[in-house]
Amino acid sequence: MFSPKIRYIFIYILISSITKDGVLSSDMVIMNHLRKTLQELEGIELTHQKGYFKLILSDECYCDYQRFFSLTEGMKRAPQAESETAELHSILAKGKFLNTIEDSLFDYPKQQTESFTISLLSEQIHSFYKNGRNSATIRICNILFAIDPLSDMAMTYAVCTYRRQSRSDKAIQLYGTFTKEYRKVMDEDYLIAFDKVNTENIRF
Repeated sequence: MFSPKIRYIFIYILISSITKDGVLSSDMVIMNHLRKTLQELEGIELTHQKGYFKLILSDECYCDYQRFFSLTEGMKRAPQAESETAELHSILAKGKFLNTIEDSLFDYPKQQTESFTISLLSEQIHSFYKNGRNSATIRICNILFAIDPLSDMAMTYAVCTYRRQSRSDKAIQLYGTFTKEYRKVMDEDYLIAFDKVNTENIRF
């Protein structure tokens, strides 16, 4: 429904509305176009309050980034409840934040979100693996791979988890896929041999 320019403005205001008070100023013509387009959608409204343009979302309008921000209390901590952790993982499993948006306008929120996510998952993966929660460990590995296909941490924990499950075929297959991608991107071989992959090598 949006032109590329209005789409970027919409996303920019949406992120600012979730993380801050909104945005202070913008092109009024674009704002009017955006407001008219949003009138066709239920559960979302563009408002102007105290000098800020802000998008207000009701329960009728679901936004995964808003839910992510809420579950982590503004990217300050991991969810406490098991159900909230599972919900967060399902959101993160969709891949990198704003993966199809390359505009430099979004570099900071993308970097901020990715850094927090990797930090949070790094803590969780260590805990889940240590407690023998194999399925949860593999789930986090897959999320990390979606964010960074060359995640050394994801590869290591996945290989070690598959070994622990006596699924050596899966471990070898994953290691092979990882090292092939590593060679393609880095133009050099991955230095750690398969039989040397161990979680004790991971640095936090």
